[in-house]
Amino acid sequence: GESEDEVRGDVQQMSQMLEEAGQHLRNLDDTIIKQQHLSERCLGELEEKLNNRHEEKYDQIVAARQAINDKVEGTLQSVGRLTAVVDMHKQELDDIRDFKRATSDAMTSLRANAEDFTRTEAGRVSSHCDSVEKKLSGEIALLKNQIDNVRPEMGRT
Repeated sequence: GESEDEVRGDVQQMSQMLEEAGQHLRNLDDTIIKQQHLSERCLGELEEKLNNRHEEKYDQIVAARQAINDKVEGTLQSVGRLTAVVDMHKQELDDIRDFKRATSDAMTSLRANAEDFTRTEAGRVSSHCDSVEKKLSGEIALLKNQIDNVRPEMGRT
């Protein structure tokens, strides 16, 4: 067989190869651990960035929602004010219509009263004229009579 020296040499060579393989494996292990730490750090940073972005987006969404709610509230208040103004104008129009109606009724009533008054006064004036005419006719007849009575007397003298 092989000599002891050859075996020792082979064993030593094998031992050295195993030692190198072990060193290589330890280096690999260190590299893997470093990579893992690096990956964890990168993942942590990514997660933090994502969380920050999410918070930022969430804050933006909340702010946008609040702005929309404020606008809606403002719009509702404007609509409320406009509705009040419209109601006020409707009331004013109703008041104007009522006033027109009352004025028209008053004018109709005044016309009717004026016509009644005119008729009544015309009747009074007419009957007064008739009585004055009768009175004057009577006085004229009396005067004619007196004149006729005076003429013959004047003829005699």
